[in-house]
Amino acid sequence: MDIRDCIIDCRNSGLVGWSLVEYAQHCVMLQMTYSYDNPFVMPTRAFEMGNGYCVQQAYCMNRILRALGFDCELVYSTKVEVRNKIIDGKTVEPFTSGHTWNRVTIDGATKDVCTTNASNRPGQVSFTPIAPVKHYGPVIAFAGYLGSIPECMRLKRKYASE
Repeated sequence: MDIRDCIIDCRNSGLVGWSLVEYAQHCVMLQMTYSYDNPFVMPTRAFEMGNGYCVQQAYCMNRILRALGFDCELVYSTKVEVRNKIIDGKTVEPFTSGHTWNRVTIDGATKDVCTTNASNRPGQVSFTPIAPVKHYGPVIAFAGYLGSIPECMRLKRKYASE
């Protein structure tokens, strides 16, 4: 499946508003297993491959939601507390990390939307920002991409050894 297929599937769902956002969120979650395996891959290719880490997943979610006409902003925090994280089929202990996700606004209500945990729903996410939440603009996109590669490699090694 590619992102265009997902957009078409969402449009054909007949859903609107937050129900459509949640449907799109689940489409991305079904397509993309959370993984540190491919940090060098662009988000749309990671989507096609079926796995990716938070930045890749958030970019794909952002592209889908924008194509569906939603007011959607890519955001990040340099430090969040992550809970109930499943990596390689195992729930890991809570930890802190940088994180990227989307904020969606519908009729004046803004909710966090994250695809990195199957229990997430719009407005209900499995992390708590500890550092300020900021817009994920071009400068942080470049720096964040470069910085996320060694972090993904470190975490992959850590969880592979447990």
